Amino acid sequence: MNNFDNIWTWKSWEHLFKHSFHKTNWNELFAYEDHDFKVGVTPFSQFPILPAVITIYLILIFSIQAFMKNRKPLELKYVSVIHNFILCLWSLIMCVGVVYEVAKRVMSEGPLFTVCEADHGFNQGPAYYWSYIFYISKFYELFDTIIIVLRKKPLIFLHVYHHCVVVWLCWYFMYTGWPLQLWVVFLNTFVHVFMYYFYLQTGLGRTVWWKKYITMIQIIQFVCLGIVGILHFAAINTVGCVTNTSAFVAAYAINFSFLFLFTRFYSNSYNRSAAVKGTTQPSINRKKQE
Repeated sequence: MNNFDNIWTWKSWEHLFKHSFHKTNWNELFAYEDHDFKVGVTPFSQFPILPAVITIYLILIFSIQAFMKNRKPLELKYVSVIHNFILCLWSLIMCVGVVYEVAKRVMSEGPLFTVCEADHGFNQGPAYYWSYIFYISKFYELFDTIIIVLRKKPLIFLHVYHHCVVVWLCWYFMYTGWPLQLWVVFLNTFVHVFMYYFYLQTGLGRTVWWKKYITMIQIIQFVCLGIVGILHFAAINTVGCVTNTSAFVAAYAINFSFLFLFTRFYSNSYNRSAAVKGTTQPSINRKKQE
């Protein structure tokens, strides 16, 4: 049995904790053409890293919140600007990189491969290297939260949940070889280019009028992933494709949760604001008339 058909058994999970760190090959970080994700060999591929990082992340952010409770918020203007610039540029590079590599394969193999891979050996090479780099970027994105709590900005459940889940999910995609991970990389990096550019501009003190549209394209992202999943499922039952049931279920359960949470956030943030504005406007007009 391999990763694809043995993922839910205890022996499979027990095996993940036995991967040592001394076999890590750091050259794999730069193995663009020859990328091949191997647990225990590829840097940051060892499963114990995930629960360790997420646990430290949660302890750290809530400890900082408690520490900052009776203290003035830190400004961190330039730290925030540099951080958001790095993530904006990094997202752009990943987005362009994965689109370029996928376009090359589309030209040689046709568009069907984007929703239907033929064999388990596909989870390697330049296109999937960007999936690995995308996974690495999710560790760096955790600093978003550190900056938020040090500046004493509101920390919502959606933010923390998103960061905790996505790190694990990206690793799981590579471990199981889930075929649709390239769509996740493309859509998420595309959204993040605009999102981190927005944070960069606001960090510089500039007013950005299109804030609500960022949430809208995030919602569209999850809808698109749902459509791609339907196409993948249809291809499985017609031409036959590589798939992984556990990854498919995990991906779409989490995708649905994100769709629900982001839609609720949009409704609470923008629809409610518009309603409040509409109810207060008449009273303002009456005062002007008086």
